[in-house]
Amino acid sequence: MAANQGDKAAPPTPLDGLKILCFHGFGTSGEFMRFQMQSWLEKFPRTKFIHINGFTPFPSLFTMDPDIIKFHGDEKPVWDNFASGYQVSDLFPKDYSFDFDFPERQEINRIIEIIKEHDGIDGFFGFSQGAILTEIMVYYLESGKLDSKLEKRQKPYFVILACPHPGISNMIQFRIPVFMMFGSVDNITKTCFMQLMRFRDATSTYFEGGHKVPVLTSRIARLVTEFVQKAEKNRDKYRNHQWTEMTMQRAIMEKL
Repeated sequence: MAANQGDKAAPPTPLDGLKILCFHGFGTSGEFMRFQMQSWLEKFPRTKFIHINGFTPFPSLFTMDPDIIKFHGDEKPVWDNFASGYQVSDLFPKDYSFDFDFPERQEINRIIEIIKEHDGIDGFFGFSQGAILTEIMVYYLESGKLDSKLEKRQKPYFVILACPHPGISNMIQFRIPVFMMFGSVDNITKTCFMQLMRFRDATSTYFEGGHKVPVLTSRIARLVTEFVQKAEKNRDKYRNHQWTEMTMQRAIMEKL
């Protein structure tokens, strides 16, 4: 399997050989998130971080962010992770019998195809709006809706979130292990720590900075490594669990 470019003499890590699908924030791109994660690629050179663009393109000038505009220039588009018509306050699919062919779920079908192209993944990494998309993917995973789309060995078994954006119903509580990172001066997602309540198995930490993908310090690298090692011990148990719509509905009822 191809590895990230980096020091080939870097010491082995528990993340060697893993495939992690990364979802960028609103109004950027997979290329920009890869740039943001340069320290991650250097620390884990044999981990395959898969960076993809969102679903809906628009001109970078609309972001009004000078760093994003400078990076992409006038010609390259930036991306919204979702199909057109979505609002941050209403991203969560309320219909538990949702049809995958429904037009507004096009981005979900596209991600499923990307996972298949890589013969499965081990985890998701979501930043800001990308964290919302990650949670929606986990919803489909834990409600059994991906069982006919992916083989068990192709399904992710851990999640990493940076500055997760609120938007998913507080009534949902996921079972997949999550590692969350919060910016100490993040003024965009001030209440993002509330996302911890949406996961039964959550590990979290703060980093110095605002709304960004954090630089991978030695401390965060150690925490991520310990988290992945723990998640791998329960990998087969999680992947082999028989998820159903009742599983998700029971999780909701337990929160009421």
